[in-house]
Amino acid sequence: VFGSFLGGQLSDRIGTIRTQFFSLLLSALFFVLLERVQTVNSMIVFIFFLAVIAESFRPANASAVSYFSTDETRTRAFALNRLAINLGMVIGPSLGGFLALENYSYLFYFDAATCFFAALFMLYFFDMKKTKKMDAIQKREGSRSKLSILKDKKFLIILSFTLPFALIFFQLFSSYPLFLKKELLLNESFIGLL
Repeated sequence: VFGSFLGGQLSDRIGTIRTQFFSLLLSALFFVLLERVQTVNSMIVFIFFLAVIAESFRPANASAVSYFSTDETRTRAFALNRLAINLGMVIGPSLGGFLALENYSYLFYFDAATCFFAALFMLYFFDMKKTKKMDAIQKREGSRSKLSILKDKKFLIILSFTLPFALIFFQLFSSYPLFLKKELLLNESFIGLL
């Protein structure tokens, strides 16, 4: 929640491309640092900040997809973006299970590497100087919309249904694998494939 809010704020202030770039770069750093954390309290703090930083990517990404697509291609652009995310959700846990079976540290380093190389890809693909023009256009278009989301009843209704769904759905990536490991004694590679 904090990450999404931060990502939206940063997108408005520094632009969507820069927000995504820094989110990826800082996520890479935090994954490497998280692997070295020794105490539970430190882990809680690091995971919180990693989640905030990593999740700030999403609103910036959605805004960039919207900006780079036309009215005719926007639905297809978001569908392709969602397809890429879903593909990552299939490949990531499967590969993660095999990495964890070998060495849990590999999970952190692999996650850091993918974030770092994605940030480099963005740096290569988008000229940061040229994105200033895009950022100015986005700010101008964003300032036209004075409707606060807290006044948007349809949005709030959808959000009230989405939040409980998300809380249940994300158990598939947190509590459920722990249950499979601890109670059913399945190994990491099988859990990842499952």
